Amino acid sequence: MRPGKAIGQTYTGMPDFQGQEVVTLSPGGPGIMVDCLKCCQCGQSRLPGEGDTPHCPQHGPMQKANPATQEQKWCGEWWRCDRCTHTVLRPSDELRKAYVGEGSA
Repeated sequence: MRPGKAIGQTYTGMPDFQGQEVVTLSPGGPGIMVDCLKCCQCGQSRLPGEGDTPHCPQHGPMQKANPATQEQKWCGEWWRCDRCTHTVLRPSDELRKAYVGEGSA
């Protein structure tokens, strides 16, 4: 990992079903440039000192979210900022294998 820059994107969304937390997210706000550590091989970015907990570029450490559906659970670990709409998905091995299987890796 080497020092680099990344865009801390903000997302917006609306509940898909009234009274539930299932939300379709879309990029929806001004991103901000953040200092990061970047993998020279794959381009993955991590904020300095992030460790295993994702950080919101504006508010710091994020909280792990409980999956609302089996589909969300299959996708991997979801993290969210309690102060804004920033979210992170850490893909599951199953999702990674399905993505590579489509020839998109």
